[in-house]
Amino acid sequence: PTISTFNKLNKQQLRTTTNNYKQLHNLYRYYIHIILTMSDGVKIITVNAFEHRHASLSDIIQEVDPEFDMLNIQECCKTGYDDQLPANYTAIQSTNPNPICCIVNSAKGWNLVEYKEEKWTHPDQASEDIVPRATLIVTLSHSTSKKTIKVANLHLCGGRFDEVYVNQDPKCSDAEYVANIKNGLIRTALNNEPDVIVGDFNSDVVCYGDEERKYVQGPQLGFWGSLSPEGQDEEVIKARLMVWNCAPFDLLKQSGYVLAGGDASTINEFKEHGTSKYGSTPDAIWYSSKSGWRMEEFHRVCLMSNANHTNTKTFTDHDALVASFI
Repeated sequence: PTISTFNKLNKQQLRTTTNNYKQLHNLYRYYIHIILTMSDGVKIITVNAFEHRHASLSDIIQEVDPEFDMLNIQECCKTGYDDQLPANYTAIQSTNPNPICCIVNSAKGWNLVEYKEEKWTHPDQASEDIVPRATLIVTLSHSTSKKTIKVANLHLCGGRFDEVYVNQDPKCSDAEYVANIKNGLIRTALNNEPDVIVGDFNSDVVCYGDEERKYVQGPQLGFWGSLSPEGQDEEVIKARLMVWNCAPFDLLKQSGYVLAGGDASTINEFKEHGTSKYGSTPDAIWYSSKSGWRMEEFHRVCLMSNANHTNTKTFTDHDALVASFI
């Protein structure tokens, strides 16, 4: 089928040929695929693969979409996996102990131009327990149109040790101090003026996206409560957690970036079924409103096997997010 063929279908024909939502959604995604293939559009994926302990890197790629242009991975070592990748895939990995990786697929004309890694750790947190966080800044160029796109892949602080510090150090009673810990790597990425910023933010995007700014996921609040001084008021803990969750996303919005899937219906979907096994949604794709790139399509690919998802195999402990830009 071609784009013109698709456009000739009337609504009744669409209803007849696509008798359920899944078929219609697949048809739409194929339509987007045709657009991207015939143009210099770009498909970008982000996923925390947690060292892909449940599946091989090639399995994850096949499950998500092997026809991506750029796959950004957090907690994934490419070492030893080059033999799994087709010749048109180029893999880049950070040197950070908490590795991030980018795989570029040149099949549709997008080629690697340059990349660099930048690290950040809050000065007051310098210790052997705190792993420096890194961002991988990757620039691609299209072989035909010469159009370029710069993407920052990052994995923000959080997960275990940082929360202990934030909940127990007296300096963290200051909201601005907490925000600065969370936003250090974001500012590092912003200094490079990327068109798109993706990754695992270790902050719940649903907390940021809630219209009333009152939502905090129960298990996350319980975890923070277990780390806080005994007897500390829950509202105080919740307020600190709100800063932790919202600070990086507020900074991105203030800097002219737009959240892919930031509409109310998608936020509500993430509230029901988060993108991580812990129930929260730390994964996100943001794109600059000033870059000239327009988001054409956004969706999630389920990679976890649990009651909230339809697949029966667990590939990793996060779902993947996919955004197409033209």
